[in-house]
Amino acid sequence: MPQLDLDGHRFQPQPVLDLDDQHDPYDSYPGLLVATCSCGWTGAEPKIPRAARRRAASDGVPAAEKAAFASVPPAERAAEAEWRTGHAAALATTVPPAALADAVHTVAEQLEALIEDDKPMAALAAVRLAGGGFPDQTRTAAQRASYLDYSWAQIGEALGLSKQAAWERYGKDQPPQPQEDPAELSPQEEALLRAALAESGDWDTRRAVAALGAAGHQVTDKRAREILRRLQRAGLLFRGNPARAVYTLRASARTAGGER
Repeated sequence: MPQLDLDGHRFQPQPVLDLDDQHDPYDSYPGLLVATCSCGWTGAEPKIPRAARRRAASDGVPAAEKAAFASVPPAERAAEAEWRTGHAAALATTVPPAALADAVHTVAEQLEALIEDDKPMAALAAVRLAGGGFPDQTRTAAQRASYLDYSWAQIGEALGLSKQAAWERYGKDQPPQPQEDPAELSPQEEALLRAALAESGDWDTRRAVAALGAAGHQVTDKRAREILRRLQRAGLLFRGNPARAVYTLRASARTAGGER
């Protein structure tokens, strides 16, 4: 049978199975083929002349005549022609070449790798460099960047959008963060909570680093952001404005802090 392939779309001629009223041993006629493709496309099923069907099924027909009836090459050529004209011709103008499709998939995988490596801003910059596209990866990267305390102004700038447009497009439907047990805080988290209980006002990364340093914990900006987010997930701090990486002590945290 012909081995035809157009960018992953493979021609696959299949024998026609006669499911008429008589289920004889010659129901499957190898000389009558329907054109199919590996993508699931199926051509029109050829008609089996009733007289020929009955004659091929007759016990009185010599084997040589049955073999002549099942003439494979002409059927293959007919099925191939239908695949070429009815399917492959449209693919040539509407389906991207396999090499291009593979390249696009590779870019998508690289974007996902950047996000998983906590480099969502690099992923967003790459999306802008590509001129857009990759909506799922863009949304995930924007929401991950917000979680990592990048502001929506920064996220919008990376995508060439305003802060409001970035928030409207990617920030409104952020999934809620899972709650964590406030009883299982680390010493650094405990230290920052005590500082927040002792001092009023909002807490950003810079203030958290300074407070932890005063308590004897030297931490990086990244670690300070992780601690702030941890206290938020524990229900002790809240982020009043999702567009800003600024946290405030919850009133309920004072009761919880007094019990520690």
